[in-house]
Amino acid sequence: MPRNAVRFLMLAAFMLSLCSCAVEFEQFQPDDANKNCQSKDDCEDGYDCVDGACTPVFNPGDSDKNDGDSDTVENDKPDGDSSPDGDDSADGDGTPDGDESEDGDDDPGLCAGVECEPNGNPCAPNICDPADGQCRPVFDPNGVCTPDVENPCVTVACSEELMACEETPNNEADCDDGNLCTGVEFCYNGTCQHEGVIQCNECQFCNPESGECECKPGDCDLAEFCNGEDDNCNDEIDEDDVCENPGSGLRIELRWSRQQADLDLHVVRPGGGLGGLNLIDNDDCYYNNVNPNWGSSGSSTDNPVFGDDIHNGGGSNWQSMTPEIVTLANPKESVYRAVVHYASGDNFQQSTDVSLKVFMDDNLVATHTVSLQSRYTYWNVSCISYDNKTATLITDEEGDPEVTAYSSELNADACLSSGLSCSHLCDCPQGMGCVDGLCAPVATPVYCCNKPDCKTAKACEYRETVGEVRYCGGRIEFDTNAIGEELGDKVNVNELYNRWGVIFKSTDTNCIIATDNSWHLDGISEGLCASSMNVSNGQRWRSDIVIHFIVPNSNGTYLSQSTTTDYAYFNVGQTFQNGLHVRAYNINGFDPGNPDANKVLDDVINASGWVQLVPYEPMSYIWIDQSSDPDFVIDDFTWMDIKRP
Repeated sequence: MPRNAVRFLMLAAFMLSLCSCAVEFEQFQPDDANKNCQSKDDCEDGYDCVDGACTPVFNPGDSDKNDGDSDTVENDKPDGDSSPDGDDSADGDGTPDGDESEDGDDDPGLCAGVECEPNGNPCAPNICDPADGQCRPVFDPNGVCTPDVENPCVTVACSEELMACEETPNNEADCDDGNLCTGVEFCYNGTCQHEGVIQCNECQFCNPESGECECKPGDCDLAEFCNGEDDNCNDEIDEDDVCENPGSGLRIELRWSRQQADLDLHVVRPGGGLGGLNLIDNDDCYYNNVNPNWGSSGSSTDNPVFGDDIHNGGGSNWQSMTPEIVTLANPKESVYRAVVHYASGDNFQQSTDVSLKVFMDDNLVATHTVSLQSRYTYWNVSCISYDNKTATLITDEEGDPEVTAYSSELNADACLSSGLSCSHLCDCPQGMGCVDGLCAPVATPVYCCNKPDCKTAKACEYRETVGEVRYCGGRIEFDTNAIGEELGDKVNVNELYNRWGVIFKSTDTNCIIATDNSWHLDGISEGLCASSMNVSNGQRWRSDIVIHFIVPNSNGTYLSQSTTTDYAYFNVGQTFQNGLHVRAYNINGFDPGNPDANKVLDDVINASGWVQLVPYEPMSYIWIDQSSDPDFVIDDFTWMDIKRP
């Protein structure tokens, strides 16, 4: 075939294909195509009115030439714009369109023209809901609450649960008012509490800069009291023998009717227990502890005195019999507890009438009476507050006098109540603190106040972490032994300190715990410290240390029985390097072969200085593992018995 003929045929085929496409395209044109229109409403679905004619709206990215959804051209639903939305909802409704993005329009829906009135709530302002056009509060997590300027002990923030500002306690906040007369302030449970408020008598005023009571100008005619203070500002203390007046202070008298009965009077300090014939309790003033030291060192006026031990009742004239008496010229405690014990008699079942009278400054304050039906019974009589000049009868749940068969059944805490007046935390019963002039429960209560009210070998330890807080406990300052004698170099602590109720031991049988005065560790001791020492070559820091808390005796020996403590503190010396592994164990014991048994604390100390050990239950053993730091010493070890809530 001639070349020109071939070209002709190819051109004809090409033209035929073009014609075929045009026909194919045309046959898919809907009837509405090119229809005259004035607006989109004149056109079918899938068309828009363009230049007066209905024109198909195609999205080049859609295989079915629709607007981005799965509808066919014939059954497509409108979206109100020329871009795909991925759903079949109309634009302008104010809600996302299935593609997780905004509509792209500014139509507020039903909220058009709606202005919500402010409700004054920064956590939930009124906002219009476009679904119904109604104003309602909506939580705003970024709402800013106004701080409580009157109470720095709370944090104010928005609460989604309350849909409002909520105050929560902030115990870490500072509420110090800068006035030393108001004591030490600290935040607890959302309020500013005061420890050690200074109260002066009418002749004095408290200097807010020094916290000291100072005499006012001019003469003062205030009477002198037996209290160890210069009440009338004449530069004399307790002059004119005011402390020798037998009527001053507190006097408690016990009388009973049965002649062949022996009753005993006990006056107990707050939180104390009863003593007996074979066991003396220093908190109890009675026939076997006639003049305990309850007050300041070097003063006797604040110590109680038990008079004669009377062994027989007064019979028919028993109200005039010579009573058993406890006197206290200068009461320091805020409340005392009086207890009567029916000790013995001629017959077990013989009853006796009993009377207890309370005098304050020679004035009769209260008379309590009861009939004890048999010997060996106890009567928890009265709570006596010298500050408030009251003596309140102790009653049981039925409102009757509390009489029991055993001393262990007495309510030893009957007088530890809130509401007693105080000027200092040491005015309050054990387990409480002084808050705004009244005794009340506090975060860190007091358990002793410069008084020997702790058990054998325990002392009243002082902490300044929150106000002035005192606990029963023990302390080892490696400069001196338990009786104040200075220590030399390398003293075996195992033998020296057991009288305090703690024993230091080395885990290596060839080592001892020894002190050394060649270091100056801190500003408290400025001297001796302790570590393990090999007894063969004198090398230091050669084993772990185990500390065991035990029951001591007052004569320096100790029992094998373990005891516990709630808190312990010690100073890690300057040779500290890489960290100490410190573990504590409960009363069930310490087993080096099973270090996880009975464990109540496990921590690594990564800094020198003071270390505080606070186990989640009382501890009987402490194990200091020196494997990660063979060069450590400890200093000024202290442990405290703190009653847990």
